[in-house]
Amino acid sequence: MRIALALHAFPPHATTGVETYGEALARALARLGHEVHVFAPRRDETRAQLALVREERDGYAVTWLALGRDPDDGPTRRARPGAAAAFGRFLDREQPEVVHVQHVLRLGAELVDEARARDLVTVFTAHDPFAALNDYCLVAPDLSALDPRDLVAQARCERARGVLDAAFAAHDGYLPPQERDATLRARVAAALTPRAEDRDDADLARRVARLRLSATRGSGALARCDRVEAPTRWLAELLFAAGLRAKIEVRACGHDVDALRALAPPTRARRTAARALPRRPVRGEGSARAARRGRGPRRRGRAHAARRAGHEPLRRAPRASRARGRRARSADRSRAPSCRRCSPPPTSSPCRRCGPRTRPS
Repeated sequence: MRIALALHAFPPHATTGVETYGEALARALARLGHEVHVFAPRRDETRAQLALVREERDGYAVTWLALGRDPDDGPTRRARPGAAAAFGRFLDREQPEVVHVQHVLRLGAELVDEARARDLVTVFTAHDPFAALNDYCLVAPDLSALDPRDLVAQARCERARGVLDAAFAAHDGYLPPQERDATLRARVAAALTPRAEDRDDADLARRVARLRLSATRGSGALARCDRVEAPTRWLAELLFAAGLRAKIEVRACGHDVDALRALAPPTRARRTAARALPRRPVRGEGSARAARRGRGPRRRGRAHAARRAGHEPLRRAPRASRARGRRARSADRSRAPSCRRCSPPPTSSPCRRCGPRTRPS
């Protein structure tokens, strides 16, 4: 089967979650015998804007979409003009049977329309709420939580990101915590703070209308897909609350276990890491009697070191279980023949507890 994967970036130029998963998915499909073609943009100022460059990989092919520097305008950054048309040229050249869209950042939700216009089976995997909510991390530039249904707050965030665009050549959409420029922090805070005159702010109203239109187009494009998937139920419910009226299948993303085979066994690695940590007692843990014997804090310290090493330490059996074990061992020892002074029935053999002088007559 000829399968096309479309996403906003691809290794080695980007190695975060969606990109790494897309690469693993392309390798897995190629190993199964499918013909895989990947479409992804990358920053390439040496070529013409929106130029297509094909590259052969191990078992699959990657077509790069040449893009320049990210523009300062928020809508243009989210969807580059002409990217959907370039994707259409890619589809006409590769002739896939299935189109699997992983992300539409910098590409636009119009990618779905290009695939549907050619009567191709279209699958969309929503790794985050970007397609329907204009934001993929739900974090404001000041690292505060962003309400996905508050378009006015999103418009303020877009205005604050404009301040960051003027201050930094590249940023992740929020003010770095280590930034010490008080003036820049004050400008970002002013852009995010609600004001009484916001009702008459024409620029804010235009931003809100544009965000509402973009969210409506994104939700509509996803609804036209043959299948929409989300890795978690929380994300599926969030997309439905944002207005996506399509059946969303909850399907967890897989992992490429081949990359983990070269690692040491987990048990051995955890034990080695636990031994390397100092055995330091934990304050307030262990009884005073155990501390005087030198056992309590040391045992607690080992458990604390094991937790720091990344795994749950082995716990001792409860006191009642230990008592039952002692009674069982004592019962095993008392099964030997005994005399009338002992609890078991007497026998004619010598008593191992009392000796031969108390043998029964």
